[in-house]
Parts: sequence; C-alpha cells; structure tokens
Amino acid sequence: MFRTLITQTLRQRAALATPCYSFTGVRGFAAAAPSAEGTLRLNFRVPHAELVDSQVHSVTIPATSGYMGVVSGHVPTIAELKPGVVTVVKSDGAEDKFFVNGGFAFVTKDNECNVSVLEACSVADLDVEHARKELEGALSRYQSAQNDEEKGLAQVSIDLHQAVVSAAESGW
Repeated sequence: MFRTLITQTLRQRAALATPCYSFTGVRGFAAAAPSAEGTLRLNFRVPHAELVDSQVHSVTIPATSGYMGVVSGHVPTIAELKPGVVTVVKSDGAEDKFFVNGGFAFVTKDNECNVSVLEACSVADLDVEHARKELEGALSRYQSAQNDEEKGLAQVSIDLHQAVVSAAESGW
C-alpha cells in the first residue's frame, strides 16, 4: 500500500514537472558567412554626439574577451567593451583611433556594426601625465581600501587609467 502511494505521488509530480511548452524550431549549423568583400556600416556614438556614421573597411574594438576585428560579413555578435582603443579603418585606408571607457558593440547580419559608449576621445588627445597621476592615486586608494566596495571602485579606476597610459604611450 505504501509503495503504491509513493509510486502514484511520483507519477503525479512527474506529470506536473513536464514542460508545457514545445520547441518548434530545430537548431542547426550556422549558415556560411557572406563574402568579406565590400564595406561595413559603422555607427559609432556617444550619448551626446555621433562620431562615425559611414561605410568603413573595418573596426577593431576592445571587447572584454580581447580585441576583436570586425569586417564585412562578420558573424552577428554582441560584445561588452572594456577601456581601450577603437580603431576605425576607412574605405580609403586611413585610420581613426578613439579611446573609449567601455560600452557595447552590436554586429548585425546586415554588415552593420553599432558601437555605443559613454565617453570617447581621439587617442591623440589623451594626456598621459594626467593619467599617470590618476593611476598612482587609484593604486594608493586600492592599498588603503577598508572594504570591498572601496577596492572595487579603486580597481575600476586602475583599469581605466592603465588603459589610458597604454594607449597614449603606444599610440595604439
């Protein structure tokens, strides 16, 4: 009797746990990428301005997983950006380099790349001496931090100013 009761209870619970949805699509392999010939539409913006809105040859972005080059025919992607340099190669081969403090990049299947950041400036406009002083201050704040929040804020500042110094010194 007890065994029958347990069996019935388990069957009832199993019936309740059965999902009430179904998958109608089938996941398959990715389609072949379109030809990389041609240009990429780049929309590169900060909240208050449009930095680039044109056809370009390529763009290199500082994704959190590493620097990523995007050309025409790139697989659709969403990438979080870390502080670093966005390099735009125009159709004529000229390069524009911008330092960004982070943001997001969206690559669509229609040969379009949308880069959205809070702040950006030309790499040529970076003040390496100011960045070094800020980096020293951030390192000092990290060493004297009393809790995790203070350490976290100092670490964000350290990461940002290290990236500025690296970009300014290398001309990346």
